[in-house]
Amino acid sequence: MPHRRFWICIAAIAGLAVTMFVMMDGVLQGTEVCTQCGAQREILRLYNLTLTSNVQPTTLSETFARHHHLVGHRHAWLFAAGRGLPPFGPMCAIGQGRHLWTNINNPLVTRFFDQLITWTDPPTVDHYRNLALDPKTAMRFSSAIQTCDFLEAGFPDRRSFESWWTSHRPELDSSLTQ
Repeated sequence: MPHRRFWICIAAIAGLAVTMFVMMDGVLQGTEVCTQCGAQREILRLYNLTLTSNVQPTTLSETFARHHHLVGHRHAWLFAAGRGLPPFGPMCAIGQGRHLWTNINNPLVTRFFDQLITWTDPPTVDHYRNLALDPKTAMRFSSAIQTCDFLEAGFPDRRSFESWWTSHRPELDSSLTQ
């Protein structure tokens, strides 16, 4: 009898260890970025269940909020980067959202959108917002603005902005749609 109990205990411990290993392999903590406004949030993902912290504003999402652009929008989260919880799970995990990090706290991109919202119309703002927060074009966005000689300080009036916009918009569009 005692010999049988020993093997039952060993089997139970082994079963528990396997269960923990399988469960821990599905645990991931990381950061996601909203493809609509550029906000970010920390996540803890247990298989298909995602537990999140509060949404953390970025300079870009704060600019949209300050101008009341995207009021009441639904966040569309894209995984950026993270890791599994030790000792199981991946050491490092990266996602397409990592490309958006180039823009969400970039002062030049933030000022560009501040000026765009101030001096243009919502469809124009949304067109460039979609390009800045699309993983396929996000990496080129800030350099395209720099190449077009956008002033980080911005433009003092509509006339100055429109002069720059008229002469540089084709170049900007060409850089972003290649």
